[in-house]
Amino acid sequence: IFKKIWKSVVMLRYKIFIWLLPHDRVNSRNLLRKKSFHLPSYNCELCHDNTEETTLHLFWECTFALNCWESIIGHRNRRISVFNEVMLLTQTLPPPIAMVVSIMGYWNLWMQRNGKILKAKTPSVHSWGRLIKEEPLLLRHRIKNKFEAQLSGWIDQLLN
Repeated sequence: IFKKIWKSVVMLRYKIFIWLLPHDRVNSRNLLRKKSFHLPSYNCELCHDNTEETTLHLFWECTFALNCWESIIGHRNRRISVFNEVMLLTQTLPPPIAMVVSIMGYWNLWMQRNGKILKAKTPSVHSWGRLIKEEPLLLRHRIKNKFEAQLSGWIDQLLN
């Protein structure tokens, strides 16, 4: 997986962010608690399950995250390993663009969460999906010509 991450065409900051995820180094609320950072609540901001916000919960088990991923790839199972989650995504999506779409999906979940906490924006599956469709369009110049048509077709299919 890490080889696929570093070979993907996304910007370096996204690659670093994705590399931090399986190492549990993204500043989720439970990691802030471990660092003695005091917050009024350590529960997930994106769902109303009263569940502590861990990296695993935020990106894979949160109801909001599940709804986001289901909007582009269909039904997903809960409670499987992070490695299997990433492998499932890369197998479900078209192979040449799978890593780009999954990286952008994780990044935009993070941005939805931060938007709610820092800017009081209401997170929505629609805005997450819109960003998933728009940001890869910015990468067209970095993608090989033979994959550009597949990326465009996948995005057009999502837009309908």
